[in-house]
Amino acid sequence: MNSDTSHLDKQKILHRWFTWSWTFIALIPVAVFGNESDVRVLHAESIVIDLSDAGAIDTANLAQNGEPTATKKSSTASSTLADGTARTARLMRFDALGQSFVATLAAHDKWDRVSKAHGGRAKSYGGTLANRERSWVRLTQIEKEWHGLIWDGSELYAIAPAKEVGREGGTIVFRLADTQTNISGEFCGAHAAPDTGQALYSTLSNDLKAASLGDKASLGDKQVQAQLRLQVSVLTDAAFRARYVSDTAATDAVIARLNNVDGIFSAQLGVEVQAALIDTLEQVAGHAFTDISSPETLLNNLANQRASTARLYSTGLTHLLTGRDLTDSTVGLGYLGSICGSTYAATLSESRTRGTWFDSMVVAHELGHSFGAIHDGDGECAAAPQNLLMSAFIMGSDRFSDCSTQRIQRQIQIASCLTPIPRADVSVAPNLGATQHVVATPFQRTLEITNQGGADAGNVVVELTIPASLNIVSAHLGQGASTSQCTYGGGIVSCTLDVLAANASATVSLNLRSDLIGSYAITAGIRANYDADASNNSGAGSIEISAPAALNASSTASSPAPQANADSGGGGSVTPWCLALLMALFIFAKSPRARFAHASGA
Repeated sequence: MNSDTSHLDKQKILHRWFTWSWTFIALIPVAVFGNESDVRVLHAESIVIDLSDAGAIDTANLAQNGEPTATKKSSTASSTLADGTARTARLMRFDALGQSFVATLAAHDKWDRVSKAHGGRAKSYGGTLANRERSWVRLTQIEKEWHGLIWDGSELYAIAPAKEVGREGGTIVFRLADTQTNISGEFCGAHAAPDTGQALYSTLSNDLKAASLGDKASLGDKQVQAQLRLQVSVLTDAAFRARYVSDTAATDAVIARLNNVDGIFSAQLGVEVQAALIDTLEQVAGHAFTDISSPETLLNNLANQRASTARLYSTGLTHLLTGRDLTDSTVGLGYLGSICGSTYAATLSESRTRGTWFDSMVVAHELGHSFGAIHDGDGECAAAPQNLLMSAFIMGSDRFSDCSTQRIQRQIQIASCLTPIPRADVSVAPNLGATQHVVATPFQRTLEITNQGGADAGNVVVELTIPASLNIVSAHLGQGASTSQCTYGGGIVSCTLDVLAANASATVSLNLRSDLIGSYAITAGIRANYDADASNNSGAGSIEISAPAALNASSTASSPAPQANADSGGGGSVTPWCLALLMALFIFAKSPRARFAHASGA
């Protein structure tokens, strides 16, 4: 068998394997919300979203009941996402469903840049809930509409336009546990039909949770930072585009879904999802696979298109959002364990009238299959709960089961298309040095802070401890600092920076004065979100306050003694008096009188 034949046979075997490994979600439509839908929201409440400046709230000291407290810190704050992105923070607060939601959010510039590149105006945000361990929030504003997901550590909530549930105007919030998917019949074997949407989220979530760092025991309840990045290419078709008033509106709708998916994967798996390409089938393939409603045929064509298109196979995965009505009640389809493959790293999902939150769950489910997760209840995962994200049914959960997580983690270890995300590393010198200054005289002391990492550092806080005997006249941040401000009092100087760029430095300048003679110790510390190395975050030094005479004497004593002039004979030093006498004798010897006296005495 020659090499070409061998390669062809391998391709055939691979194709059969992936064909047998197709996974999909089937739903039977029923009438709700006044139109054809197979998902309904049983209870929702209206809310008003107004993102205010987080500087008005001390988010670090929010009460456990979620009530904000006043702050004396700067008027602008900063926040860092799970992927390390740091931007000016905004506060979202509303009361609904019997509780208060308080979240600190940061603009998610990577999605905003994609929107602007397509002429759109979507604004994407991400962050966490106050005092909620392992919580995450994703929010996207498109014109006057808000879309998003909130995970509070135990339940998933969706934010959506009221029109998505048949209401008039405004924005609503609801628990996915208060949604119902109306399914009859079997799906991928004998599975009982779910009665809530929370189960979908839970299935995916448990799997992701364990896969996040590959060691669930060490993860605990800490928030996971994305450490790896997956570049995806996303395609839409004419049927999807027809639901929106313009191309830019369609692109913004894609971004709203991807922002949610990114929240799930970043917070649970430590994998950031980033769109390298958002385009249409017509633009990429020259055609839209028209008259194809079979999900299997459509996915096969998508895989072949990926294999022949550099813009697609150069990304880790290609996903198609289709607006067509797929046959067999299928809403999602993907190849199992195919992530990074040049051909079969392809998934698709149906996006019609179920809402952004639902579409996001389906996309996340299919990406989970690409990472190697099988349906909970099947094969290796037969014992896994069937109410989580990787359930064969849409269950309203974003959580991965332990079984799915273990399979995903194995795939992550060998996935060549996942690239490390650079980390920030802020530092101060461990030895701040010693300086001397005159009593009752203002003087300046500076501190250089550095980000020696490969990513921008966000939410940077520098604190210096100054003894009470030293009066702090003023404090400010110099060149190298972006939006920032310093506060001081009680012997503490605290400076905050919005962003300290990678491989950049900034200078904290202190104007001080002391009326007391003595030696005083000072300390400095720095911190930032997701700092790569905390061992270089502190330093210590001293300030000596002396009387003017003592300082001058000290300076004189410390000056080096003048060196003796030496000649070939050894000699010693020549005093200024001797030099003057020699000069006078020299001048006298050269004068006319001296010469006359010398001549007359001859």
